[in-house]
Amino acid sequence: MGRFRYRMQNILNIKEKLETQAKNDFAAANLELLEEQDKLARMLEHNKQLEEESKTLRLKESLSIKEIKDYAIENNVPIMEDSGIDFLTTFIIKKQIKNILEVGTAIGYSAIMMALTSNDVHITTIERDETRYMEALKNIKKFNLEDRITLIFIDHI
Repeated sequence: MGRFRYRMQNILNIKEKLETQAKNDFAAANLELLEEQDKLARMLEHNKQLEEESKTLRLKESLSIKEIKDYAIENNVPIMEDSGIDFLTTFIIKKQIKNILEVGTAIGYSAIMMALTSNDVHITTIERDETRYMEALKNIKKFNLEDRITLIFIDHI
């Protein structure tokens, strides 16, 4: 009978240890879950902020592009038609082009549109008309693309 009690006590001790271990494991897993849920909530909030910033930036860009196009019409400056710029920017994206040489900057419209396809794109563009060169500089600065669009003024091409 003593051996039976001893074995039974061992079984109860083992059961108690297993239950304690299971409770500890559950508590640790629950804590980890709460931490992951907190991380996810912070990431979702950050994503929401980025989406809002992106929406604002796209709106600003579309308004600025419209201003450039309006300026081109009002001042009789030739710029690419929408279908041409759509084809060109799609081609740049599909072929993952990184470096572009443009001859004839005009007011910077096409260089800006090409630069907006990817943060990896760098354009070197040349203009010979000083008035257009200055307008292109202003437009490129408006889009904060001075580090990705190199504008060269050469009046004797």
